[in-house]
Amino acid sequence: MEPFYRDHLELRLMLAVNDQGNVMRRLIEEHGFTFPVVKVDKQGLEIMRNTIVPFAYFLDNHGIIRSKGVINNRAALEDLLHGSRDLGPPA
Repeated sequence: MEPFYRDHLELRLMLAVNDQGNVMRRLIEEHGFTFPVVKVDKQGLEIMRNTIVPFAYFLDNHGIIRSKGVINNRAALEDLLHGSRDLGPPA
């Protein structure tokens, strides 16, 4: 995810993890993430209307969700990014 982030610095990226046993710290150290990584508990997932992490939301400049989905590799991030570009204005 770090290479994706560096290739798309115009985006705001944040990774949400369900931290069990210092997963968050290990991810940051192993992958050298320079973007925010936050811990999300069950209540946070419910607020986001989500049940799994890692999950990404792409928002437009007005804060409207344009694309969302599970992300577990760069290809998934790219698919979401291109999907967000293909969506028209909200109805």
